[in-house]
Amino acid sequence: MRTAFLIARKDLQVELAKKSMLTGMLIFALLVVVVFSVILVDGVSYSVFAGVLWITIYFSGILGLNRSFGVEKNNDCLAGLMLAPVERGSIYLGKFLANLLVLLILEIVFVPLLFMMVNLQWQGHIGHLMVLLFLGSFGFAAIGTFLAYLALYTKASDVMLPVLLFPVLLPLVLGSVQATGMILEGIDEGFHSWVKLIVAYDILFLVVPYFLFDYLVEV
Repeated sequence: MRTAFLIARKDLQVELAKKSMLTGMLIFALLVVVVFSVILVDGVSYSVFAGVLWITIYFSGILGLNRSFGVEKNNDCLAGLMLAPVERGSIYLGKFLANLLVLLILEIVFVPLLFMMVNLQWQGHIGHLMVLLFLGSFGFAAIGTFLAYLALYTKASDVMLPVLLFPVLLPLVLGSVQATGMILEGIDEGFHSWVKLIVAYDILFLVVPYFLFDYLVEV
């Protein structure tokens, strides 16, 4: 984990210095907020709002995933990282942590703004929503980081990543949207079942990529 934290800190320092990836993600998310605030000016249901929230988060996150390994592909920096005397799984965990933190930074700016512009009155607890945002982002970053490396050496990596990611992401999207809608409506029945699904998804797609990453690098 020490190696993973060092890699994550390095990626965050580079991103905070350049701000290119985070800026692009924020601009995309803000454009979506403006568009939907105009379209939904007459009101919006809780389920539609939850769908807009998570679709924006995940589409914005793809912009960051495409650059998580791509920035090190130039000048063979990625090869140098792979030659470092550390476990390959630690490299995956470091990239995962960096992608997760960038996504959480995006949500800190984007989510309150979306609530203000749509002006949605909701009845749930803000703590439940924060936990759900973390869990949904966790699973997305876990599987997204793995597939980002898988798509890196394809001819059209920017196109291949969404093609590979969204079919695998479907259970997480469904669970996140349904649970968020229940939080906004203040419904408890069935909420914990969706949360359990999200937690199981997060654990599965963190553990499996961790053990497969070493094999993927060798291939």
